[in-house]
Amino acid sequence: MATAGERTERATPWRRRKARQRGQVARSQDLTGALALVAGIVTLTVAAPWLWTVAQQMMQTTLQQGQIDFSVADVSALYRIYLGWGLRLAGPVMLLSLIVALAINLAQVGFLFSLYPLRWDINKLSPIEGLQRLFSVQGLVQALKSVLKMAALLVVAWLALRKQTAQIMLVGTLALPESLQVGLDIAWDVAIKCAAALVVIGAADYGYQRYTHERKLMMTRPELREELRETEGDPLMQARRRQRRREMLEGGISREMPQASVVVTNPTQVAVALRYELQMEAPRVVAKGRGELAQRIVHYAHLYAIPLHQDRELARVLYRRVKLGQMIPARLYQAVAEVLAIILRRREAMRQRSRRRRQQIY
Repeated sequence: MATAGERTERATPWRRRKARQRGQVARSQDLTGALALVAGIVTLTVAAPWLWTVAQQMMQTTLQQGQIDFSVADVSALYRIYLGWGLRLAGPVMLLSLIVALAINLAQVGFLFSLYPLRWDINKLSPIEGLQRLFSVQGLVQALKSVLKMAALLVVAWLALRKQTAQIMLVGTLALPESLQVGLDIAWDVAIKCAAALVVIGAADYGYQRYTHERKLMMTRPELREELRETEGDPLMQARRRQRRREMLEGGISREMPQASVVVTNPTQVAVALRYELQMEAPRVVAKGRGELAQRIVHYAHLYAIPLHQDRELARVLYRRVKLGQMIPARLYQAVAEVLAIILRRREAMRQRSRRRRQQIY
């Protein structure tokens, strides 16, 4: 049986939004780095001929420089030249890796910008807090993950190189162009296998991050009750309001009762509430009842300042012939219209009396 302090309840949408605003989301940096590495390797493979041409041009330019005068102007010119060559060589790889990294982050958490992690916190400067984080369960898990990741990469690289043992032994007997090609092929094979292993590790880490994130967001029962009380009101009061609405609907009182235009009574045995507006085809019954329910309708009429009109015969006909939520039949139009006219005249008379009283006061 769960105790009050155990986190057994799933996080509410409000708690998830609050955690997201603070930058607390499930994200795997290992997965992002692995896919960015794959993008870089693919870019190197596709653009290898162009990159090789650029490298040759750079070597030719360097060899044709001859003697260099290490003055400020010459050094600045060489810096600009080699910076341009470096951007041409590394730019495509870096650009595509950056685009892939951004896309993977967006796929994991969506667009999120939060300054909350950068807030000032004195605990971050405390050595004791740092040691506690270092030797906490999360810190030990991170250290174990790093060890396992390094071990997995070493195993994958060793297996890949063992299959290339014969090629490696022949490198020393080949000419320079052939040996370079064999070396590049071996390096590419090892790199792509290590990158694939990193992708698998990153996917597993993303699943673990989502699991731990959900565990952190889980709530205790007191926390859930307190949050519901803050965001939606007291659950007991909500339950009472729902029960009251349910009783009203089951008993013959609809939610439109506060907008009723008049309540026709009999005078205490039967009560029928009618609602009418100009855009409506005919008045509609929004509440009806007899006995205790009729008294409740009269009580709501006093509560919502709805006019009361006593008409025994009309109240009985409306109660027997018209269902809750239906419009009155055409044969009752004249009788109901007379009632509404009386209510309008009564309201107009009250307005005039109120106007005369204000005039006498001022």
